[in-house]
Amino acid sequence: MINIVTRGKYLYLDYHINNKRYKKTTKFINNSSNIKYLKKSVIPELQRKILSGEIFNKKSNKFSYYFNIFLKHKEEHIKAFTTRLPYYNRVNHKFGDYDIDNITRFELKEYLFNLDMKNTSKGVYRSCLKEIFDYALDDNIISVNPILNFSFKKS
Repeated sequence: MINIVTRGKYLYLDYHINNKRYKKTTKFINNSSNIKYLKKSVIPELQRKILSGEIFNKKSNKFSYYFNIFLKHKEEHIKAFTTRLPYYNRVNHKFGDYDIDNITRFELKEYLFNLDMKNTSKGVYRSCLKEIFDYALDDNIISVNPILNFSFKKS
């Protein structure tokens, strides 16, 4: 809901998006013709832009969005980045188009168990996934890291 409020002699729009309050000036002086114009033209357009995501776009919840954040951080802070990049890209190839909040622990286990390599090598994939999900956790997209406390059984 968008309300028109008066501050001094000017009109403001008062509204909430994602539980955050916004008060924006219209730079219109408080009179009946300006109030009528705001109600007829400005407020419906603002509502349309909010609903369409044109204003205050939500962040992507795609796995690939958090993968790119992870990749940028790794590129800056890890020496073995170039040797591990193919591992990282395989993970993104598998989960990149998924919504990160819809990826289940079962899907992750199945992916890791089906990799044709030793468990020690699978650890690189697991740590990559853990860090990517940590970014989503920090961003409040997910409430629990699904790969947390996941380990491979000794064979």
